Amino acid sequence: MQGVGWSVWRTKQKTWKAYAKVADRAYTLHRSTRQLAITAAEEQTRQLLGYDPANRWGSLEAWQQWRAACAILERCGASVMQAAEFYEANYRTLKPVPVGEAVAAYLQKKAAVHDTAQPMLRAKAAWRLKKDGAVLSKWNYIVERTFESFKRFTAARGMGTTTQINISGVEEWLRQWRGKTRNDKLGMIRSFFKFCQARGMLREAETLTADIERSATADGEVTVLSPARLRELWRLPLTAGARRYLAVAAWTGARRSEILRLTWADVRFGEDCIVLAAHKTKTASRRLAPLLPPLKKFLAAIPGRDGALVPGDSADALTDAGRAALNGWPRNVLRHSWISYRLAETGDVDRVALEAGTSRQKVFSNYRAVETIDGHPVTKALAEEWFSLISS
Repeated sequence: MQGVGWSVWRTKQKTWKAYAKVADRAYTLHRSTRQLAITAAEEQTRQLLGYDPANRWGSLEAWQQWRAACAILERCGASVMQAAEFYEANYRTLKPVPVGEAVAAYLQKKAAVHDTAQPMLRAKAAWRLKKDGAVLSKWNYIVERTFESFKRFTAARGMGTTTQINISGVEEWLRQWRGKTRNDKLGMIRSFFKFCQARGMLREAETLTADIERSATADGEVTVLSPARLRELWRLPLTAGARRYLAVAAWTGARRSEILRLTWADVRFGEDCIVLAAHKTKTASRRLAPLLPPLKKFLAAIPGRDGALVPGDSADALTDAGRAALNGWPRNVLRHSWISYRLAETGDVDRVALEAGTSRQKVFSNYRAVETIDGHPVTKALAEEWFSLISS
């Protein structure tokens, strides 16, 4: 403790002199022996400090430490009892973890929204696509714009850190969109919350969005091409990559992003299937897409089967050509067509859901008893025509 000290030495008169100081008070005394001087010095120091042996501190050092602790707590505006209660309550939770480490970890986890979004984008980008820069750039652009909007909104409303975000704030932010766009934004934010929860930045991510309902989408959103329209697309002067993308999309029902991640090694001609590994699918679960006869015939005729199954720019090339030929290019039109025809052909909702990588409920509610854009019901006969088109 600063300001407290004492010393003992022998004088010329062969007595022992003790000198002690407590803060701005100092004293001296003489004793016949060294031990008597030390004992007297300690006793005088205790008296000046207000130390009472009846308090059973055990030692002067312990008493001095207590006085120093009181001074520190006084600067923090806390009492000794408050400090003891705080330590006990947190020790039960932390146990062997030092309080200092726990505080440092808390400050790290209590991350700002803008500091947390970037690591998530990097993690999702590495998971979603490893080679195709075109699709990755487009995906990053969409998600980054969404998070920029969310960051500005939360910061303006005092929700700058992940621990401050609340359900009412999320609902208010979503009001600026409708229909499928709103559902897409909701899905992105749910992914963001789960990312934060996995890293200890949120306790229960699901509670923030569990009560937020998805927007009802308008009837007719599922657009199905007729076999005649598919034949019309096939006859267009497409690039080799765009034609290959058309064949894979029309006869596997895989999503655009999934197709662009496929390699020739994923095509198993002997087993009549295409393997979509977990890291290549939207749902992060492995599945097998059937390699149906028209697609198998088309792919088997391509020489030099190595590397990516389709070029990275093939999807955009087909979209541009299809938009001009069909006077518009409905979203996911080839996937919707494949699922609708596959369900009409097999009549097996569970099987189609597994092959398409979606839920049984979606297949049953969205793709059953639909019509093509030409107004024809999707029947088993029409499905047979779709899957029997000559593609070579």
